[in-house]
Amino acid sequence: MKPQVPAGVLLALAFGLSTAHARDYDLDPDRWNGLGYLLTTAAEARVTLDTEPAIDLAALEPDDVLVILYPTRPLPVDDLLAFVDSGGYVVLADDHGAARPLLERLGIGRREAGPSSHLAYWDHQEGFALMRPAGKHFLFYNVDEVVANYPASLTISSPNPTLVPVLSYDGGREHFAIEASLGRGKLLALADPSIFLNDMLRRFYGDKQFIANALRVYCQREPCAARLIGPDATWSGRFDAERARLGGLPKEIEARVDELDEVLAELSAEAAVPPVAVVIALLAGAALVLVMARVRGRERLGVGGLVPSVPSQISSPALDDARGLVAQRGEADFSHLALSLGEFALERARKADLEALVRRPDPEPPPTADPTRTTSAASPPAPTERDRLRAALLRVQTETASLRSQQPTVWSADRFLRLYDDVQVLLHSSARRGALPRIRGDREDARR
Repeated sequence: MKPQVPAGVLLALAFGLSTAHARDYDLDPDRWNGLGYLLTTAAEARVTLDTEPAIDLAALEPDDVLVILYPTRPLPVDDLLAFVDSGGYVVLADDHGAARPLLERLGIGRREAGPSSHLAYWDHQEGFALMRPAGKHFLFYNVDEVVANYPASLTISSPNPTLVPVLSYDGGREHFAIEASLGRGKLLALADPSIFLNDMLRRFYGDKQFIANALRVYCQREPCAARLIGPDATWSGRFDAERARLGGLPKEIEARVDELDEVLAELSAEAAVPPVAVVIALLAGAALVLVMARVRGRERLGVGGLVPSVPSQISSPALDDARGLVAQRGEADFSHLALSLGEFALERARKADLEALVRRPDPEPPPTADPTRTTSAASPPAPTERDRLRAALLRVQTETASLRSQQPTVWSADRFLRLYDDVQVLLHSSARRGALPRIRGDREDARR
């Protein structure tokens, strides 16, 4: 068991923290001023804490959680505020570091000398402010008291409903923790980064539980993960607020377009007509509509440039239609995009001779152990893959023929999505028919 540090020694060590250099916040689990035990605390709270010395702002996604400790380099204030506004979460713990400009933009002042009128201190040691939480915030789950280590104090410059003190010093006008709500995200400002250090977490159970809660409180998905950003971290890139405004949509689009690209790669022998790039653009537009139609509560969305797998120089009427139609889904007519998609799918189906496949009789079912046993009318056999392909092909043929008529009906987004699902069945079946030329060759041999 680690020997207890006398209060006087701890006080002397703590005094040094107020002017700590970045190297004092390393990941050493044993030194009193390391962060190794923070990783243990995070693991116990079922939080994956990724340590990153360099942060690419362009790679941030809504719902990401950043834990910024004692920054010594200027923070990208505009980008971080845009990140929070788009649905990101930041825990910012700083007493003497470079966070002041960011705090001031939020309307939070910082007094580095600490609280001016606090009276409760741990073991009567001035500098170790002791606070007993009040309220029902999740940060205080299983927390009776929090001990800070020569903290600063935070103030709210003027009444602001977006700024909520969650832990205050005596008197209630100076605060240890303030939660700022900005757009769809939140920022938790803490007046002391040293409560994350090894000795503070090991000595004070309330601190350990408080920090564990702070790591989990903003998790929007499981498994919970956060990024630990230390004092010497460097920032690069720019946060793309327009891209992030659609949440995780761009990643989902990329995944769907990648999936479609794989199908097209399997058909590379036939890729000359139509040009693969245009086909990818068409299907990317369809994937965009498919995903966007599943987004709830967003009436109008600017989607230009949100199909990352398609080169910017690629243009097709279908893709342009997709971009415009998605922005007004409730009043959009998807018939032009549906016709392009249906004709493309039927051309692939023709080259893969899918009609011949679905016309073949199904193979006889294997004999049962009891020849007298018959299938009950109440339990019809499950549809086979060929049944599903036959049904999808018939629907695509029917819908495309309707779209080719001189006066096609207005197509809703939901109807387009049903067509898209059937087209996917045809494309995957076409891709699996790689042996088709060999089958045709066998037929020619038979005729000879």
